[in-house]
Amino acid sequence: MKRGNGRKAIRLAAMLLSLVFMSTALLTGCSQKNDAAPAKEAYPTKPLQNIVAWAPGGAVDMSQRLAANFMEKYFGQSMVVVNKAGGAAVPGTTEIAKAKPDGYTIGMNTYASFVLRPHLVEVPYKIEDYTYIMGMVRQRLVLAVKGDSQFKTLQDLVDYAKANPNKLKFSGCPTASLQHLVGMDFNRQAGTQSQFVPYDGGRPSAVALIGGHLDYIVVQPLEVVNEVKSGQIRILAALEKTRIPDLPDVPTATELGVPVAHPHMMIIVGPAGIPEDRVKKIHDAYKALMQDPEFLKMAKDAGLEVEYKPGEEIKKEIIEMNKMYKELVPAVLNK
Repeated sequence: MKRGNGRKAIRLAAMLLSLVFMSTALLTGCSQKNDAAPAKEAYPTKPLQNIVAWAPGGAVDMSQRLAANFMEKYFGQSMVVVNKAGGAAVPGTTEIAKAKPDGYTIGMNTYASFVLRPHLVEVPYKIEDYTYIMGMVRQRLVLAVKGDSQFKTLQDLVDYAKANPNKLKFSGCPTASLQHLVGMDFNRQAGTQSQFVPYDGGRPSAVALIGGHLDYIVVQPLEVVNEVKSGQIRILAALEKTRIPDLPDVPTATELGVPVAHPHMMIIVGPAGIPEDRVKKIHDAYKALMQDPEFLKMAKDAGLEVEYKPGEEIKKEIIEMNKMYKELVPAVLNK
């Protein structure tokens, strides 16, 4: 072989060898890229926003402000409670559904937003628009009067209301709320007629009662716990099938001949589509919180009846209750 041809052959071989190495490197790189699992974005990296669709100071709001004291311990980030009151809780509930499903916006809500309000007012959301994370607090209702009211017993109030149709005024929450429905169902069961006056929540209703603007209120016990202790407000009956554990001496309306009971819960929800691992992170933080002795003591002192229920059970109950309320609401509220 001539020297020139030999050099050409060597150069050609070197080029071919270089191409082989480059191809191998490229294939290896591609293989490594395809085989490696994509890195998960860290979560959480910022505070959790909790939308409460009622005014500050009410039961739902209070439960989350207590929870916020512990969220950094169990969630790894703080929690900001944002009140979106008004509009029968529809605006705040809607805002939860429209939030980005990234696990940073949740809401404390109640069954009523999903089983009651859709049968009373136009709502721009449906049951499927939400992630149901868990149930947290049993929602109890009582009928209460001003401390110096002429009504010493539930029967006193019923007798007066029968003799004076539509003279008594009551509240407890906005129009289309659970308190509204239960109050009107009480009228139906007792054979009375009273006027419902909407207020933004239990606390504003309690203030109105003390001020003499209402004759009685349908509220959650914790919303009036301080006023009951001070004697400004007196509870006449629990609107339950059985007595409330923290109020064992208060008779139920059912015991007194007015069978009114609508078991509901306060629940943690988020927009539909939150990744499962992030839902679990929120769920586990709240569940750990609900086992914290310090939180449980604070909740009990505030009148909260803490009760856990998994999200899948919550959604199932809401679907079933929605069917029931579709028939009940027209009958109770003459819709």
